[in-house]
Amino acid sequence: MLYVKPRYLSLFVLVLIGVFLLPPALADAQQRPRPTQQKKKRPPGPVVRGPQPVTVPVDIGVGPTFNMLGNIDVENLGLSGPIYEDQTFHYGIRISLAAIIDQEFMRNNQRLIPRQYRDQAKSMGEIRIKPGVAALIPTSLIISPKFRNTGVYAATWTPLGLGLALLSEPVRLSLHGGVIATYAFIHSDTIPSPTHFLRPGAELSLDLEIPITRQFLISFGWASQFYIPQKIGGSILETGLEDGPSLWHIGQGFLLLHFRFPYTTYL
Repeated sequence: MLYVKPRYLSLFVLVLIGVFLLPPALADAQQRPRPTQQKKKRPPGPVVRGPQPVTVPVDIGVGPTFNMLGNIDVENLGLSGPIYEDQTFHYGIRISLAAIIDQEFMRNNQRLIPRQYRDQAKSMGEIRIKPGVAALIPTSLIISPKFRNTGVYAATWTPLGLGLALLSEPVRLSLHGGVIATYAFIHSDTIPSPTHFLRPGAELSLDLEIPITRQFLISFGWASQFYIPQKIGGSILETGLEDGPSLWHIGQGFLLLHFRFPYTTYL
């Protein structure tokens, strides 16, 4: 009979475990297949990564203008002033530029519209947005040499504007208002000159737009431009309200030809 001292008994048990139990357990662990991690399923629908191409119709309008540099005469229901009386019309061109946001664009680009506003967007008509860079382009030019006694060269910018469509179909009747800035060089043989007219102002216009095709339209209308008065023949610091004739209104009739073409950007 084998006798093992008590102090060696625990050591002996550990040796038995190491020899007889650990090798089978290790072998079983090596043969057992490792559990595979299941990949998380992506939610259904297209995956949007980065800016996507967006095509926006752009409307460019250009056409002739007939400008009358005369103040409003309420008593006679017309215009008056030395420039207007010397030469009624001074000619130029008018330019418009806008991106067109219509229902077709909204249907094709719903991801650009916040979810809470999509129902409201469906009930809206055509929206016209003027790009920020367009504020650097003059919206109106007067190029009128001295045919009789007075010549005028002018440029008007519209940095801020707002429009309201009074009628959308079959033609578009729109009312527009905007903040403007105008510089005009006026020289004459019969009135005090030269005049460097430089004034901020406001414009109110009404126009009727007729679509010929989806890419070609015609519009015509009237615009009244109101300014802080400036003395004719005086400096930009003189108003002329007390000691001479002044100019504070320019009336403009216009006819524009509109051309629309697609423009692609990334949003």
